[in-house]
Amino acid sequence: MRRWLVLMLGLMLVTVHGVQAQGAGLAELRVRLVDAQGAAVAGVTVTLQLYTFERGVARVWQEAACVSDAGGECRFAIPVPPPDGGLLRGVVTVEGYGKRDVLWPGGELSLTLRLDRLEEGREAGPYEGQARDGGVRVWSWWRWAPGIVLVALWLGLTVWLYWRVRQGQEGRV
Repeated sequence: MRRWLVLMLGLMLVTVHGVQAQGAGLAELRVRLVDAQGAAVAGVTVTLQLYTFERGVARVWQEAACVSDAGGECRFAIPVPPPDGGLLRGVVTVEGYGKRDVLWPGGELSLTLRLDRLEEGREAGPYEGQARDGGVRVWSWWRWAPGIVLVALWLGLTVWLYWRVRQGQEGRV
């Protein structure tokens, strides 16, 4: 018994340490600027401000800027996880054209912005070429279906066993 307890505690420590080590690293945001015809736009300054929420107030924790290259691209390397340990939240500002909100769990995010469609303010729609849910798995009722089926089977078995026991007791009387 004691050996199993030591083994289980050791496995828990290894698992927790592995999860903590896996969480640290860099995320990458690639922004590509294009005009109305889809041609790359070079020489435009792009600023990224990342923020967290503390007690309901947004606080900028990282800010970076770059100038788009000949391919219209800017790349930002971002340390993860953010100070609040949640999603990366930020605003991409394209000098002279407008802003775009970004929100992602980390990793790599490629963002193509058409400068003729970029406006000031917040946008709620998905990025061009992005799934409606933003690439984030959306859980729906069918995800719970196996559990519901198992509970229904368990309840059915319980009722059946109760019925069988009652029948057996009635036969004895």
